[in-house]
Amino acid sequence: MRRLLLLTGLLCLYAGITSAQTSGEITGEVRDQSGAVAPNAPVTVTNSATNIARSTLTNDAGIYSFPNLIPGTYQVKVAATGFETVVKTNIELQVQQTARVDFTLAVGQVSETLDVAG
Repeated sequence: MRRLLLLTGLLCLYAGITSAQTSGEITGEVRDQSGAVAPNAPVTVTNSATNIARSTLTNDAGIYSFPNLIPGTYQVKVAATGFETVVKTNIELQVQQTARVDFTLAVGQVSETLDVAG
């Protein structure tokens, strides 16, 4: 019985260690110049070291979220139709950090790109 309790305790300890959170999140809000939210705006996050990208759309409130990202340096891009593309670079993400990266879109042509180093 004593061995069973010891084994159960060790298994619980191991499970706790292996389930420790080692990721972060990038989230934010996308609005236009007038302050109105931008629903369904395409947002892409790219890990600068691995060049792996993930994409999503903003929700009805103009909010986007990329959970479970590995710590590192990221680039976030919003490319909504009818607006200038905006790219924010050098977003440092730490373990268990939620980085907030908001965007304000300017009316423009789809081919225009604005790079912002953060």
